[in-house]
Amino acid sequence: MTESRSDLSAAEIVEGLRALLGSDAVLTDEQLLREASIDRSKKYQAVHGIYAGPCPAAITRPTSTEQVAAVLAFADEHRINVVPRTGGTGTEGGLETAVADS
Repeated sequence: MTESRSDLSAAEIVEGLRALLGSDAVLTDEQLLREASIDRSKKYQAVHGIYAGPCPAAITRPTSTEQVAAVLAFADEHRINVVPRTGGTGTEGGLETAVADS
């Protein structure tokens, strides 16, 4: 696992994202974060509840181009790793969270 290079804690990241998007667009449920930490290349581990990598600080659900731009600007300013996801069906490990508090 790679440690986060951000100047913010996970809680501060969530707070900042909620300020940008609103609470409903920032997900922090532990099970959702675990599931978002991997892609389908680890589907067999996931079936058994094994999540060995770091979990993201949050999952965001922006609804506009402006919100996407705001999230990416916030991440850039605070050195937060971003993993863009769609359906989560990648099978080569490219959608996994490798950096803490992504």
